[in-house]
Amino acid sequence: MCPTGNTTNGVAGFGPDPRVPEMTRMATLIQSQLKQLLQQRSAIVKRIAMIRRAIEGLNVIFADAQRESTSFDALPPRSLTSSNLTEACRSVLKNSATPLTAIEMTSLLRSEHGIDKKYLERSVASICRRLVAYGEANVKATDSGRQAWTWRMSGAIPVDPGVPQEITQQHG
Repeated sequence: MCPTGNTTNGVAGFGPDPRVPEMTRMATLIQSQLKQLLQQRSAIVKRIAMIRRAIEGLNVIFADAQRESTSFDALPPRSLTSSNLTEACRSVLKNSATPLTAIEMTSLLRSEHGIDKKYLERSVASICRRLVAYGEANVKATDSGRQAWTWRMSGAIPVDPGVPQEITQQHG
């Protein structure tokens, strides 16, 4: 017999835990906060990508002399390995006239950039999906059903609902 005299489903036990409702409320609150933070992160990442494209577009317009003084050094540093691989993927996509699959990009990264990393194809596919989410690349299906990515034109700066209209009108 349980100390409280209660049983659960006919099995003797210590009875219901009075902390369960409080823990349930706490878990719901934490899940809500996590969802909100992930949404904020997504919006920030999209704005960073939009600003990168704007800087690239301005670099194209205002010549190579200004390009040297304008870099992405002001952005917070990322992991050196992931940053270099991401930049290499951007470079391969920018220089390709045709859509590239992860296998084709992996081959180019190995031959042209000397990158040899374990699970490179998986990393490339993941980076390309992220570039699509950032608005930097486009994805389409090939005839064989594989995904292929292309670089989005640097002049195309989409209107972001998170940016005040006067800013998009000045640059749009």
